[in-house]
Amino acid sequence: MAYSSKSGVRNDQQINPMAQTFALGAPHGEFLTKIEVFFQEKSATYPITLALRNVENGGHPNIYQIIPGSQVTKNASTITVSTDASVATSFEFDEPLYLHPGKMYAFTLWCSEENTYKVWGGKILDFDLGSTTNKITKNLAPGNLFKGNSGMTFSPETDTDLKYNLYIAKFNSTTGTAKFFDANVDEDPLIVDPFTGTASSAVIR
Repeated sequence: MAYSSKSGVRNDQQINPMAQTFALGAPHGEFLTKIEVFFQEKSATYPITLALRNVENGGHPNIYQIIPGSQVTKNASTITVSTDASVATSFEFDEPLYLHPGKMYAFTLWCSEENTYKVWGGKILDFDLGSTTNKITKNLAPGNLFKGNSGMTFSPETDTDLKYNLYIAKFNSTTGTAKFFDANVDEDPLIVDPFTGTASSAVIR
C-alpha cells in the first residue's frame, strides 16, 4: 500500500508532515548514517525533505523542532520509484547522528506541494504486495506511521508502518578525533569597569 506525503499547514504556519517512529535496540546507542525510503510516485518538479525528530512523552513526534544535522533534501530527479516496493531511495546525513538507546525517534517526509509523493508501507491484515494469500499479521519493529494533517498534532495510524531501512555506522578504529565548536550564545554587555586590580598584585578580579 502506498501513502501520500502531505505538507500540512500552509501560509507560513506550522508544518506537520508525514512521520514514521522507530527505536534502536543497542544498549549503548547507535550512530545513524542514512535512511532508505521506498517511493511509488514522485513529483515532476518539487523536492522532498527527510528529517529526524524526537518523540514526546505521548508518543507523538515533536511538531516544532528537528534534530540538528538530520535534514536532507533531495530533488525529484534523484528519487527512484517502483511499482513493487523493491527499489529504495537513500537519504544520507552529512555526518553520523547519535541516537540514544531505548528512545523513540521519528523521521518525517515533507514536500511543499501536497500529494505529489507516495511512499510504500504496510498495514496489519492487508495482503502482502502481489499476494492474495499472505497477510501482514504484526508490526516487525517498534513504531508506527503518523499521517500529515492540517492541525497542530500528528494523526497516528497504529496498525500501519512505512517500508524503510536504517543504516548504522560501524567504526573500524578505537581512536579518533573529536571536534568541538562554540555554541551561538547571546551577547550580554559587561558593566562599566568590570575588572579590578592593584599595582602590587598580578591578580585580576
